[in-house]
Amino acid sequence: MAEEVKAGGAIDTYRIPLVVAGPCSAENPEQVLTCAHELAQLGCVDFYRAGVWKPRTRPGGFEGRGAQALPWLAQAQQETGLPVCVEVATTTHVRAARDHGIASYWIGARTATDPFAVEELSHAIPPGDGVIFVKNPISPDLELWIGAIERFRRAGHARVVAVHRGFYAADAAPLRNSPRWEVPLALRSRLGDLQIVCDPSHIAGRAELVPGIAQQALDYSFDGLFVEVHPSPQHALSDAAQQLTPATFGAMMRRFRYSVRAGERDLEPDLAHLRGEIDRLDSQILELLGARMRIVQRIGAWKMEHGVQPYHPGRWRQLLTHHLRYGEMVGLDRGFVRNLCHLVHTEALRVQGNMRGDDTQGEV
Repeated sequence: MAEEVKAGGAIDTYRIPLVVAGPCSAENPEQVLTCAHELAQLGCVDFYRAGVWKPRTRPGGFEGRGAQALPWLAQAQQETGLPVCVEVATTTHVRAARDHGIASYWIGARTATDPFAVEELSHAIPPGDGVIFVKNPISPDLELWIGAIERFRRAGHARVVAVHRGFYAADAAPLRNSPRWEVPLALRSRLGDLQIVCDPSHIAGRAELVPGIAQQALDYSFDGLFVEVHPSPQHALSDAAQQLTPATFGAMMRRFRYSVRAGERDLEPDLAHLRGEIDRLDSQILELLGARMRIVQRIGAWKMEHGVQPYHPGRWRQLLTHHLRYGEMVGLDRGFVRNLCHLVHTEALRVQGNMRGDDTQGEV
């Protein structure tokens, strides 16, 4: 269990429930053992992570030490008492790890996209083993992520943890991966009993950005962190730019604010009142959207009668320009307004398309 992190001035602070840390790759015995001992001394780490088999988009690069690294990790586990966690992508990986006393695993983003591989792994790992960490797929496909989690649960694994590591985007600058926070938050709403931790290293891509991403995840009530830590990042054989030193990691952990999650204590009366106001406004928003869609149906009927296509580019540009300007006037983020407009417009086109018996989505 992670150490209590003091949050100056905060009303409620307590332990970050789950912290996983360690190098991107297990490179040599000295690196593995040094990092493990330094992290264990911090007293805030629950699992020691290290990549053994490193999938790469193209061959020729460093792809991990393979089974050669497993004895080093087994020794680190024995000496520090920290349970070791490794990435597995095949049943051969599982057998090799278990042969060295390693019983917790993570399923990487590439593997999570393959239901056949996930199904096979869910049965290859005995239900009595440790924790299964399931990273999100490379693309923001919530159903695919849920499917991977469900396969392990149905195979009898009692403790499955989701790991949010961000999503590939053509331009996520200055980050490596786009956080798309709405996806893990939607996962939380779908699977309320699921623990979700954040991998800020892969979202940030740069060590100096890791603390900010990690704090944001904690502010969103994530259950913990999955962080890359290396005793000498500048010499790392993979992901050198995004790994923290143990000292930097420790300092980061001491600075964190982690407040009690709503529902874990009685809500203050003032907060309960404000949430009641939010619920009332949300109901009004839904009622207005329903009224808007009824008008959309009337417009759709008129367009069908007069042979007019549902999508009108000029009207869409006019609406978007107006809504972006009006949104700024009332203090809304421009990106949020744009996304909301696209969502509502796409639904309107879907409704009109269904009226015509086709799948019209429009050019949004």
